[in-house]
Amino acid sequence: MKKILFFSFSILSLCIQAQPRAVYPETAVQTGTLLWKMPGKAVFKIKNAGDGPLTVGRVEPDCGCMAADWPRSAIAPGEEGIITLLYDAEMLGHFDKAAAVWTNAADEPVYLRFSGDVVREKAEPSADFPVEIGDIRLSTNNVEFDDVSLGAQQTLSILVYNGTKQSYSPSLMHLPRYLRQQSIPENIRPGRVGRIELTLNSEELPTMGLTQTSIYLSRFPGDRVRKENEIGFSATLLPEIQASADGRAPVAALSDTRADLSSGTENKKAKTEIILTNKGDATLEVQTLQVYNPGLSVSLSRRKLEPGQQAVLKISAVRSNVRDFKGSHRVLLITNDPKQPKQTVEVVL
Repeated sequence: MKKILFFSFSILSLCIQAQPRAVYPETAVQTGTLLWKMPGKAVFKIKNAGDGPLTVGRVEPDCGCMAADWPRSAIAPGEEGIITLLYDAEMLGHFDKAAAVWTNAADEPVYLRFSGDVVREKAEPSADFPVEIGDIRLSTNNVEFDDVSLGAQQTLSILVYNGTKQSYSPSLMHLPRYLRQQSIPENIRPGRVGRIELTLNSEELPTMGLTQTSIYLSRFPGDRVRKENEIGFSATLLPEIQASADGRAPVAALSDTRADLSSGTENKKAKTEIILTNKGDATLEVQTLQVYNPGLSVSLSRRKLEPGQQAVLKISAVRSNVRDFKGSHRVLLITNDPKQPKQTVEVVL
């Protein structure tokens, strides 16, 4: 009887310990200004910080003007999912909506809020669309997918203002296999705004760490690839790192996350150094060292650091050679630090 009772208590203890915990990095999104009848989207992350599977039972918007999408399969411990809210923008004026998220981590729901303003026309398109490509204006000419987990699909949007006198169907040229495009709406009327949604399939990325390429906006049938219609793209794929069984782990620490190369003349090489220290109690390995800007030069004195050891990260550039690059001026390090595998250094030119 004692053995059976002890076994029952052991099972009960394991059941109690294995519990999911839902963490929301952000519970409110302000979308800014939407054009009338141009639906707006809010994306929320939900992470399982517990040690049992986390399931999202349902997401209930507080009105029929919103639609919701959420993970239908369980979220494993340490992993995260995406909850998406879509507002139809059928009513002019300010909106502040909420959706209740029910999970198996709590008896009460968590409320996600989505707010903004719906207007009939935008008076100053140039303020929100700084990139001019002929009569087409974009909100950005650089798309960056940061902190991508293998298997995840992420979506980013480029807003498009049609400054021509005829309807425009936005499309992108030279899309790699890991990117998918959707234009909403398919045809943008003159003086109106639409968007290009880019969805990244992380499983198709060619390598761990940084992937960069250029894609191009097609302004008219038969348009060609030129510097003026180039859009920069980058994605950073992070490795899956498991903590060791004995609890020991490396900790990557940089002496500075900002490299100032602004001093000196335009055509003379500027340089600086940053110290990388292993503040953990296991071996630190630098698996990837890359630059977002091809005009930057970097080197690291050692790639493997025992606890307490340091390495020198040298960064240099000729400023006149890198200013025209559309993307970020950054250096990327990916290590086996389980809590923070990605380290970046912003380069000031």
